[in-house]
Amino acid sequence: MHMSFRVVPKITQFATWAEVVSSYAVGGSDLLITSRIIYDTFLKETPVGSVIIVEDFGTGEPTEDMIMAIRAAAAKKPYDRVVAVGGGSVIDIGKLLATGGWDDCQLLFQKKQTATREKQLLILPTTCGTGSEVTNISVSAFPKLGTKIGLADDVLFADDAVLCAELISTLPMKVFMHSSIDALIHAIESYLSPKANAITSLFSESAIKTFVAGYRYILTNGAESRKALLGDFILASTEAGIAFSNAGCGLIHAMSYPIGGNYHLPHGASNYEVMMAALRYYEKKAPGGRFASLLVLTGPLDELEALIDALAPRAPMSSYGMSDREAHDFALDVEKNQQRLLANCYVPTSVAEMEAIYKAIL
Repeated sequence: MHMSFRVVPKITQFATWAEVVSSYAVGGSDLLITSRIIYDTFLKETPVGSVIIVEDFGTGEPTEDMIMAIRAAAAKKPYDRVVAVGGGSVIDIGKLLATGGWDDCQLLFQKKQTATREKQLLILPTTCGTGSEVTNISVSAFPKLGTKIGLADDVLFADDAVLCAELISTLPMKVFMHSSIDALIHAIESYLSPKANAITSLFSESAIKTFVAGYRYILTNGAESRKALLGDFILASTEAGIAFSNAGCGLIHAMSYPIGGNYHLPHGASNYEVMMAALRYYEKKAPGGRFASLLVLTGPLDELEALIDALAPRAPMSSYGMSDREAHDFALDVEKNQQRLLANCYVPTSVAEMEAIYKAIL
């Protein structure tokens, strides 16, 4: 049996941002990319050479226009290292700022241009969700195409992934939930992936157990009790990132991209829209084996859904304006644009089956 596994970035963990600055000598030759709230709350006294605030170029998840505008701004600043401190959007753009050799975002993501690594890259996540600090993936929305596309390329790996619990301490409950649901889905999809192996499964299982147990704790003890779990959740997010960077994500992520791209939902929220319907589809088609093992970790699907809904209720997609017509169109879009993810489905999934899943979440 062939098995492969790797973790490229060096992973370190600190309690505070001040410890990070000292340990990594963050300073004048660094380009800091972050969000306004993180900058104002934690970073504004940091002596870096240049700062890019993502919201100055647009709000929401990255688009090709945002990326090109930020890249043009960064090109005017001298820097040796990118320090990306933020959620998925900041990290995805920060990865691209460490590269060169391309001049068109759409062509890059469609693999018609090739990026080369030019700068060092230090990533600090400020959610307990993306796992992007340890992956070689960047995701962008392409409004003219009506979807998101993920670029997987080894030049996007960070040199260092730094986990700092202080940086997620101010997350609102809703953002905490949506980001951690995203990480839970990373763990579940990598666990069910045909590319899973004994080592990736260790990371998937650990993350799933942490998130499910954590949600039960928060449900029992109230939203503020999550503050006691921040270190556990940020580590579990990274574990899930390690798992899916090796085994891949699948159907849930593939089907969430048209939802996020068209209705501007946060990534974790659009993933959760699809999550339970996709898992029920899997359970119906192949209930034994790996899926049965997953349910040992999560509990029955009805219980898992009730647990998550109690903390972050899912709104039906019809409330955002989605209809049967979009269900059909989105399924075709996924078939066309998300083969990288569909290759990791637990069971092969047709356009008609994806359309049925979309209709189930209306």
